[in-house]
Amino acid sequence: MSDLKSNRNRVVKTLINTSLQLKTFGHSILIMLEKQLTNKIISFYKTHPNVYLYKRFASGNEAGKPDITGIYKINNIGIRLEIEVKAPRRMTNKMAKKIAKLEESNQIELLFEETYQLASKRQQYWLRKFKSYGAITGVVLSLNQLELLINYYTETFF
Repeated sequence: MSDLKSNRNRVVKTLINTSLQLKTFGHSILIMLEKQLTNKIISFYKTHPNVYLYKRFASGNEAGKPDITGIYKINNIGIRLEIEVKAPRRMTNKMAKKIAKLEESNQIELLFEETYQLASKRQQYWLRKFKSYGAITGVVLSLNQLELLINYYTETFF
């Protein structure tokens, strides 16, 4: 039993310092730290003609505001984006399986209701506030989920 506990502690320490590869539903996925994922998302969208994103450095009265902010241009209209990034490693196995299933079955609204639960109360407050003013908001665990969120809003409202 103590071997299992010491192995688990080593895995947790490894998670804190590096990425981790997991197998979910037969697919191998790479789990990144929030900072790595945020940088990957911003880098990916640098060349996108209709999306401008940047990292928010929150401190003081900015605390709790989403990690990424920006503008998404749809039909020559600029829509504000407010995205909270969460590292998938914060989830329980049960939640990870549920989220993967929702993503695979394209149940976008339910998917983002689940990921929203990963945000702190203060982060949820800011996401709700920005959404009430018309921003596209969400909590994402991957670049793919951000794509799903943007596509969902585009297809639903435009």
